[in-house]
Amino acid sequence: MAPDPAAAAKGAFLFAIPEQSGSFGALLVITSLIGAVGGSIGNLLYPYFIQQKGWQGPRFRRVQLYDLAFGTAVLVIINLSVWTIGAELLHPRGITIESLDDLANLLTLTLGTLGGPIFYLGVFAALYSSVIGSAVGFGYLLSDVARVCSSKEPTHARRIDVGRSRMYRVVAAWCLFSPLIWSLPGMPSFIALTLVANAAAVVVLPILCGGLWYMTARTSFIGSAYRNRWWENSVLAGLFILSVWGAYQSVVAIAHYM
Repeated sequence: MAPDPAAAAKGAFLFAIPEQSGSFGALLVITSLIGAVGGSIGNLLYPYFIQQKGWQGPRFRRVQLYDLAFGTAVLVIINLSVWTIGAELLHPRGITIESLDDLANLLTLTLGTLGGPIFYLGVFAALYSSVIGSAVGFGYLLSDVARVCSSKEPTHARRIDVGRSRMYRVVAAWCLFSPLIWSLPGMPSFIALTLVANAAAVVVLPILCGGLWYMTARTSFIGSAYRNRWWENSVLAGLFILSVWGAYQSVVAIAHYM
């Protein structure tokens, strides 16, 4: 069956929510995708990573934009690939995804016997890099928060030395070892945990979007040369409204699932 352009446009621009198909509600899946692609509190970690790379100051603005554009493009390609596989293989066969084994079987249908091992290697690589990146990033973030809160004078952005930071070590250890709790018997499945965690991340999007809008609209924060133009403020206003809508829908979806 060929794709239906009218149905695709309706789903993309009219916020039409499909009926539930499988174990998870459509609204939970939608808000989870927003959390995975649109962003979460993890967006606040990016400035610390570029600080460690030495990309500070206006002269590095272009390379920062290229870096963000590349990361965003990779996410878009991965998500479109997953959606395409779901539409082409899962939906016609009436297959639903409820566990990691179901995802591995999906790749086995597509790639043959090598599909399963390739998938599990990809899951390991994604989890390994994500856990380590989160541990390092949140260690930087909370160390900086502690530094700013304890300082009695105005502070400025600078490269953080965490070599002697107790806060950094505690946060990094927590991020590395606390996920092991979810491997205990009786805990939610990997799929359920991923959906709920990503949907919960959408709750903070209004704070992130509103804070970004506020800082980039004020000369005192970003300078007159880089302050938002009227059309940039209009785009951010629209994104802020969408973030509020997404946060509300995520709360509703999680409450319904629980």
